[in-house]
Amino acid sequence: MTLSDGLIFGNSLHNKKDTILNKIQNRKMRRGLYCISLPTNKRNILDIYRYNELLQPALQAEEIHVVGLASSREEAIGMIMDMLEEVYHATDGFDVAAYYKWS
Repeated sequence: MTLSDGLIFGNSLHNKKDTILNKIQNRKMRRGLYCISLPTNKRNILDIYRYNELLQPALQAEEIHVVGLASSREEAIGMIMDMLEEVYHATDGFDVAAYYKWS
């Protein structure tokens, strides 16, 4: 798992950025944290994972690039909807990774 340089935080996490980043860097478990990542397959636009899932050995072997963090699945979905709306209005497409210059 890698974190994007342009990592986006959900509104509910803005006060906790440093604490959350510290836990992620130290691979500590944290409840109530959802990761938005670039898709692991070409059919998806973005993926959502529970952070604790990404600590499991099966997923640690995959190259997962996290671009956003949220405190709930609902917040993550809302963030994705906002991102897609912004990208579509700017480009008439859904290439989120190119628009935000994530790779």
